[in-house]
Amino acid sequence: MPSILVVEDDEDLRRVIEQCLKDAGYEVIAVADPMAALDELDRRTSVDLVMADVRFAPGQPQGMSLASMVKWRSPEVRVLLITGHPDLMAMAREDGIPAMLKPIRMPALLKEIGAVLAR
Repeated sequence: MPSILVVEDDEDLRRVIEQCLKDAGYEVIAVADPMAALDELDRRTSVDLVMADVRFAPGQPQGMSLASMVKWRSPEVRVLLITGHPDLMAMAREDGIPAMLKPIRMPALLKEIGAVLAR
């Protein structure tokens, strides 16, 4: 089953997503910030998808920047962004990055992940 790196600073949401993805059979690595995500990408030989929030604390790379860094480091890794801001979701999609709007419904998330991984 594919591996998914979840990057979400909201601990409760991160745990819910992590458990949902594990229950669906995915291998999941969950971290709280973009720098930890980049460290995980450097350590692991196989990550199929990075699913990341768009906004993080000041001083951290933001989701769009993280998506660019992921593609630069590992062009084969897919990216899915999640955000509570419709304008940021639209910007991501305009840049060709799949994005979902919070609040996330888990069945819709699983469907979107399947679609992104199938591309």
